Amino acid sequence: MDCTALSSDRWLAVMRKVAGRGQRVSRAKLVAGIREVLGLSEQMAAALLAGVEALTEFATAPVDAHLPAVDTEVAGVRAALAAARPLLEARLQQQLDVLDEETAGTTVCHKCGKTAQSQGRRARPWTSLTGELELIRRYAYCEGCDCGRASRRAPSPHASRRLARSWRRRCRTRWPPT
Repeated sequence: MDCTALSSDRWLAVMRKVAGRGQRVSRAKLVAGIREVLGLSEQMAAALLAGVEALTEFATAPVDAHLPAVDTEVAGVRAALAAARPLLEARLQQQLDVLDEETAGTTVCHKCGKTAQSQGRRARPWTSLTGELELIRRYAYCEGCDCGRASRRAPSPHASRRLARSWRRRCRTRWPPT
């Protein structure tokens, strides 16, 4: 069995698990079914459902036979980015959560080398090639040096912005398309 058939079988199993005949199925029930059948975290299951919803909007949009092919392609790319965005955000958040657990109580000031005081976890915007993401990560502050920072191995929002600008220059277009 090829991976497409396996994937289809798994999706059918999700639908069988959560769908009642002629009943509206709640979003929470769909997320729970995706979690159970695919073995995903609640955050990743919700992101996957959001991605499927974005693709469904594109697939069910009315067809405009007079629309130039390029405009249809742009709409398809926008739908793909909208589908990928919640999955990317959930995956990066999983990475940050693991990193926070690994580095709890061990954040060191990059200037003086002393242990920095945790300031808790804060939500921050992060610009990706798929658009704006909201990620929660731990920040620490060193009173002696009067400086704060996040873990070095965490994704850098500044690096992502530089990458996005680089892609925009190469593509000579607005990225991500909105």
